[in-house]
Amino acid sequence: MEVIQIGSIAILLKWLLLAAAALIGVIAVWIWLKLLNGAKESKQIVDLILNSLFVGFFVWKGSLLLLEPGLVWKQPLSLLYFTGGKDGLIIAIVSAVLYFFVKASKQRIESQLKIQIVIFYSSIAVGIYHLLYALFLQEDILFHTLIGLAALVESTFNKVQARKLFSFVILFSFFYLILSLLLLHSMNKILLFTSDQWLFFFLILLSLYFSNKKV
Repeated sequence: MEVIQIGSIAILLKWLLLAAAALIGVIAVWIWLKLLNGAKESKQIVDLILNSLFVGFFVWKGSLLLLEPGLVWKQPLSLLYFTGGKDGLIIAIVSAVLYFFVKASKQRIESQLKIQIVIFYSSIAVGIYHLLYALFLQEDILFHTLIGLAALVESTFNKVQARKLFSFVILFSFFYLILSLLLLHSMNKILLFTSDQWLFFFLILLSLYFSNKKV
């Protein structure tokens, strides 16, 4: 795994690619909102997304307390130099999404628009990240390329109704699970599956639940 040295801090290249994808996702949402009729609250929404990303980042850093309490106890400064890794990232993503929905509800952003924003942003960020991963890290190229392209295709359906959006999320999640089971061979598994596979199982169940509700 490639590492980038910034001063005394070593950062895995994949995390820098993730940060780049996250920022590109914000820009994509901003452009989409500008083009969307009646989206006068575009700055407000973009600010909310950025705040959600900051919340996710600090949760990701702080997740080390939950995942590696022994390390933090022995070396408190490890919170400055390390993150919770992939498992901590999943906790951070869930926290950021929850924060976004709670704050968006308080700002009286329509449910349909909230769902569109989250799915559109996630599709762009995930798509860009996987394509950058395939390009720069040259690992599991077929998997990351297919997932990246599928996510970007999913982002083009952001104008449909929320129920149909959940259908696309379900299809993408199944696609991810099938490809990851066929093409990836991770040893870090929890009850037969990796943490990101469990996340997509959860997304399928969540999407099935909300697709049957009026939003």
